[in-house]
Amino acid sequence: WQCTATVSDGWTSTSATADVTVQNSAPSAPNVALAPTNPSANADLVCTASGATDADLDIVTYTYRWLKNQASTGITTALLQKSNTVPGDVWTCEATPNDGTVDGPTASTDVTIGNTAPAAPLVAVSPANPDTTQALTCDATFDALDADGESVTVAYAWTKNGNPATTGPTVNATDTAKNDVWQCTATVSDGWTSTSATA
Repeated sequence: WQCTATVSDGWTSTSATADVTVQNSAPSAPNVALAPTNPSANADLVCTASGATDADLDIVTYTYRWLKNQASTGITTALLQKSNTVPGDVWTCEATPNDGTVDGPTASTDVTIGNTAPAAPLVAVSPANPDTTQALTCDATFDALDADGESVTVAYAWTKNGNPATTGPTVNATDTAKNDVWQCTATVSDGWTSTSATA
């Protein structure tokens, strides 16, 4: 824009001109949301930015940046694949608006990757009424995958008369004696958390 001012005494006049350039207005900070809000390591994360406004009515687009435990990862897509996550990680998504000319202020949000412990196994020792000629076997029934879709493994630990004795699913008959009290604990784990049951 340019303005010219002219002064006159009725006979002659003199003019002067000044101009000004209307500057671009940066867009406002966006709202940032992550889905799912309580993720496990078996779920992709999706970052969505919205709500940034531009006073010049320019079209606003968004760029993304992911941080893991406050460190930059180089990932700049709205989708974070589950292969990048492990339980306990804190993932932050930063979103920056742009009106085609200039960036607006960056906004962010974060989530912690959770983990669901596997369900407790069903444990039984056989035979139910052994004698000293019979080996003892600990049987654990459990789901091969936990609620997060993670593979579950099992470990066995035995006590004899209340004291730690051996590991593994079987106790040899030669290791038993009359009136011994044997107890088996089966522990299932998804690699992050574990759950136990005893028989």
